[in-house]
Order: sequence, then structure tokens, then C-alpha cells
Amino acid sequence: MVTVIGIASLDLSITHKKRLTTELGKVVTSIFPESMFMLRNISHDSCSGIAPDEITFFVSVDKDLDIDTKRVLVKQLNDKMVEVVGYKGDKKVICIFRYHDNDGYSENGELLSFM
Repeated sequence: MVTVIGIASLDLSITHKKRLTTELGKVVTSIFPESMFMLRNISHDSCSGIAPDEITFFVSVDKDLDIDTKRVLVKQLNDKMVEVVGYKGDKKVICIFRYHDNDGYSENGELLSFM
């Protein structure tokens, strides 16, 4: 199971946010059919420094995911973000990978290591 959570600080209309969510979700499911994607947008008032107009993706995957699949994911997320909202500058689309194993992942209240 792959989970991708995007936290964005973009100035978007409701329609634009829905389109961005749909398009980014398509990217994730095209690479990982068994996946979950969520996007949360926060206002510029709720961030500081270089955070305005940025999106950070937290990607939770199995630790044995190959590097080429990671490269494809980050490239496609970046390209789709730029396509939908435009180029916002350097270091504005970030992906952070978190690796899990069965001892660190649960479904329905049970660790997979016990299933």
C-alpha cells in the first residue's frame, strides 16, 4: 500500500484545487494502482519563509521500492503540478519518502506483522 499526502500553500480557487487534486491523484494511481492520495491546502497566512506557493508530498512506501519508480513518481508529480498551477519557482515541489515494513503499518487496527 502506498500513501501520498500533499500539503500545499497555494493560492487556488475551489475549482483549481479540485482539478489539482484530481490530476495529482491520477498520477499516483497510474504508478501505484493500490494507493491512497490526499491533498490539503493551507493559506499563505499559515506559513512562513519560502513555504508560500510550495507543495510537499509525503510518500509512504515499502522500503524495497526501486529508485526508478521513485524517480518516475517525483518527475510526474512535479510536471503535473507545474501543468496545473504554473511554475512557482525553485524548490517549490518537494517529495519526502517514508519507508515502512509490516511492523510499522496497520490496517483496521492491527499491525500487518500479526496478520
